[in-house]
Amino acid sequence: MAIWIVTIGSSDVQLDSDKISKEKGRSKNQYSEKMWTDWYDDDILDECHDIKFELKQTYNHVNQLYRIEPRVLGTVYQYHSSQRQEQIWLYLTFPLLDTFVERLKAETDQLDQIIVLLTDQSQIFSDNYTQRKITCPYWQDTHKLQPILARYFQAADKFPNTPCEWINLAPKSNDPGLDDWDYVLTLVREKLGSLQLEKPENQEAESKTIYVSHQASTPAISSAVQLETLLRFGEGVKFLVCSEWDETLTQILPCSTYLRGIRQQEAKTLLERYDYSGVKAILAPYLTSDVAILLDAAILWNSAKFDQFAQTVLQYPDSQLVQKVQERTQKCNWWWTGFEAAYLGVVRLEQGNTVEAFFHSFRAVEGLIRLFADAKYKDKIQFNKYGAPYIEFFNKNRFNLFGKQLYRFLDYCCTIDSEKDKDIWRFGEVTFDKRNQYFHQLFGLSEQDVFEAWDTDNRIAWEARVLGCLNFIAEPDSPFTALDTASLISPIQDKLEQAIAQLTQTEPPQKT
Repeated sequence: MAIWIVTIGSSDVQLDSDKISKEKGRSKNQYSEKMWTDWYDDDILDECHDIKFELKQTYNHVNQLYRIEPRVLGTVYQYHSSQRQEQIWLYLTFPLLDTFVERLKAETDQLDQIIVLLTDQSQIFSDNYTQRKITCPYWQDTHKLQPILARYFQAADKFPNTPCEWINLAPKSNDPGLDDWDYVLTLVREKLGSLQLEKPENQEAESKTIYVSHQASTPAISSAVQLETLLRFGEGVKFLVCSEWDETLTQILPCSTYLRGIRQQEAKTLLERYDYSGVKAILAPYLTSDVAILLDAAILWNSAKFDQFAQTVLQYPDSQLVQKVQERTQKCNWWWTGFEAAYLGVVRLEQGNTVEAFFHSFRAVEGLIRLFADAKYKDKIQFNKYGAPYIEFFNKNRFNLFGKQLYRFLDYCCTIDSEKDKDIWRFGEVTFDKRNQYFHQLFGLSEQDVFEAWDTDNRIAWEARVLGCLNFIAEPDSPFTALDTASLISPIQDKLEQAIAQLTQTEPPQKT
């Protein structure tokens, strides 16, 4: 299945040069410039607000084709009788489209569909005063060329059996113009999205090639068509490009470089937000096995599956990274997952998920106290008849190893000083109560709510408080001064950034 999507610009339909007219045996009075004065008669002059549109050339030379504003040319052609249309047709030339058609015919026997994008800005340039300006973009609109283009594409030596779909990019009166990049991208996306280009589900799957000629029309339209076709059709896109001045430069370019560039930018944005699943989804065709390992590990980290995360990283071929993970996760470092959970809370705050930011930061400290109990007093841990763990010292000091009694247990073991150990003290005396309050309501949390729950007033102080709590519990083993450097995800994040930066410099892995 093959589809050609083509944009049309002001230079796609021109009139014969003097040299071509001479070669066709015409007298000087039959050259394009002279004939135009007959075709552009008084009735059409009135239709065009009495503007004396004249043919022009890029530079004055017998080899130069003649140009006229597309809306004017289309109006002239449609106004005249069929006999006069035949006369006009003999003077029309299609320099860019001819090279495209020739190249396409060498590539494929048959096109299934041609989609032509035209412009119509009559609603945003609707008043006569604006239209009376010869420089108004209204006159550059191409939708009036549709009858000419339809005849061209259906010619016997072109694609006579291929149906054409016409898309008019027509902003409404209050819309931005066709030079507004964001608006045009949305408009093109809507128009292409409304077309039935997908094969019905009940039919056998068939490869689809989308040839895209996007060089014509406004820069915003060209960019939007390029971007939207890449995002929608991916590897099925081939770009048909040429030079108006050198037909030998016409070529079909695979989408790989274009698409990888777009995917690279998307992946960078997603990686900055620690959206590892999103990165993997859009980079799937380009992933090496090594990068895939890192992404799989990072996805597990994002789900707080820290043990599985570490085991997955061990499959990575970088011996230094593997050694770092092995050293960090050895049994004596019973505290390592607490720092991972805390940094996951930091990431959630960056993502704007304040509820999970508070949950993970609180869980990091509470969970680490529980690990402290296992590491230091495992032989004293008992379970009641309901299976709940507790620890008892000398039959009088009994602490349940859950809820706020975890903090009381830590205080008993380590003698927390309200001034010297202010981070962990505030966790036990302030944050625990806030946690109970927040976790029993369905309201959202603001960043300030998170900070205040930790008895802080900004992000830096919040991170420092969480780190201070973890260091108190893990000391003297903890060597960390920041949560980001304490987490094993940091070197993996760095490696993923490097891999994405090199994406456009390497070919995607070959599928076997």
